[in-house]
Amino acid sequence: GKSKASIARFRSKNAVGLRFGNWQLVFDHAVPFKYLQAELLKLADVTTHSVENVLNKFGTVVLITKDENDFLNAAGYRSDMPKAWDGIDALARYKAVGIEVLENTNISN
Repeated sequence: GKSKASIARFRSKNAVGLRFGNWQLVFDHAVPFKYLQAELLKLADVTTHSVENVLNKFGTVVLITKDENDFLNAAGYRSDMPKAWDGIDALARYKAVGIEVLENTNISN
């Protein structure tokens, strides 16, 4: 029952103050879903704890502007991480294209 704006862990600096509607704001998976899916499928021991660990590592959501989303896509990061990605930094796509990301102050736990 939570809003997308309240569950996103981060938002871009340019998305601060924007709300959903008028196609201004995009709910973006920091690590594209195919990476999360691959990690889940690699689990040898599927438990609540192991699935939760993967979701915590790869399930980060960021609110970005439509223009930033278009920029990510044009840079080749629609569904890919940077080639030099360390497998840890969920925000690597944004850093690679210079999108400044901040903690989302509207988050609810």
